[in-house]
Amino acid sequence: MADKRVFFLVRKTFKEEVPNTAIDHALGCLTVMEFEVEPIVAFVEAGVLNCLRGQDGMGTYGIETPEDRIKMLLMSEVKVLACKEDMERYGITEDMFTDAKEFDIEETIQPVSFEEIKKSMESSDMVMVF
Repeated sequence: MADKRVFFLVRKTFKEEVPNTAIDHALGCLTVMEFEVEPIVAFVEAGVLNCLRGQDGMGTYGIETPEDRIKMLLMSEVKVLACKEDMERYGITEDMFTDAKEFDIEETIQPVSFEEIKKSMESSDMVMVF
């Protein structure tokens, strides 16, 4: 079990480059040497759109999408959550999410209720909202 739990709540789309910053911070938690940190990343509101596979952010907006970074989270066994209610609002299904199966990684983005996200936030030592 980790010494500290850091929760990253991502509410914005990649058009603002905020999700990439949040994910970079979460990945950075894995390099802390003084104590063990467990990062958790949750996508809510418009942030769930970041989880979609195959977006062309560079061609459309000149911005990298967070898809490769999300794959890095999954490969690092970081818990990645997506709000079910917001998925429904945007018409997103689980099979539309990016994954890391090409790297033989079975870990996936987990659709959960906002209540579950709130509980996870409450049990964390630090919450960062992006």
